[in-house]
Amino acid sequence: MEDISTYVGMTRGNLYKKLKALTAKSPVEFIRYIRLQRASQLLQQKKMYINEVAYMVGFQDVNYFRKCFKEEFGFNPTEFAKQFNN
Repeated sequence: MEDISTYVGMTRGNLYKKLKALTAKSPVEFIRYIRLQRASQLLQQKKMYINEVAYMVGFQDVNYFRKCFKEEFGFNPTEFAKQFNN
């Protein structure tokens, strides 16, 4: 967060407030959302192993990735990918 706030020229607190106002998400939630969106794109476009996708988008724990993915999309990553890769 410190790097991002410095990059955009805001204090950490102001960045948090601005992001929360614009997205209704905390910075951590917003970053996770962006990662999951990218993961969904990868799963739609390519036949890849779930652990590859998880690591590519910045998750270090595949089980946590699976949990977050299901919370966001209502499907686990494997079920989601099967919809596009038949």
